[in-house]
Amino acid sequence: MKYLVFGAAGSIGGVLVRQLLSAGHEVIASVRERHVRVEEELSEAGAQVAAVDDVSDLDQVKAFAARFAGERAFDGIVYAVGHCPPKGFPEAIKHPLSQLPLAEYLHEINMHQIGPLVVFQQMAGCVADGGCFVFMSSAITRLKGKPFPSFLHAHHHAGVIGAGDWLVDGMREDPMVAKRGIKIHRIAPAAVNTPFHDIEPRVPKMVPIATVAERIVFALGSPVVVDEQLVP
Repeated sequence: MKYLVFGAAGSIGGVLVRQLLSAGHEVIASVRERHVRVEEELSEAGAQVAAVDDVSDLDQVKAFAARFAGERAFDGIVYAVGHCPPKGFPEAIKHPLSQLPLAEYLHEINMHQIGPLVVFQQMAGCVADGGCFVFMSSAITRLKGKPFPSFLHAHHHAGVIGAGDWLVDGMREDPMVAKRGIKIHRIAPAAVNTPFHDIEPRVPKMVPIATVAERIVFALGSPVVVDEQLVP
């Protein structure tokens, strides 16, 4: 099978790429242009590396899709784009909404709403009929209506993720998707044991990276739509 992974330089994306390669699949690993060392590592592992710097940029993704015109279509495309700030989890959750820099909120929107929609629109033509997309979400949405821990200022992230989930639901009802038999999967883990969570305050229970990658691989091969929350 032939798969494309957006966010292959990330912790989840990198493990996923290696799992797919180990299973004998052809993998195109998409990374941001600045990840030179990761590009080399993924290439040495056997992936074809293709850089696109901003998946929320329509022109960039359109040009990226054009690279694959005339090639064998992808059996699946995984959207695992994320961002780990320099100080990890504590930096990402430190601002209550009254103090949240607008740039941070816009960055979340670009990653988890604009990016998935642009990739869906521009890359659907590169997916084989009967193929699939897998979009990464977050199980943080399960906390809707419940009080967050006092240190966890993550409502901006949860709100963006929730809106992104609505986009995925809409993709499933798109006439093009129905006509071509494309499946739209969603995998939504709780906190994953990546370097993002290496700094205090630490989440007491986390989902192993390998488990997340295994569920993505399962979804890629599933004949029916997969929609899972992964909670430890």
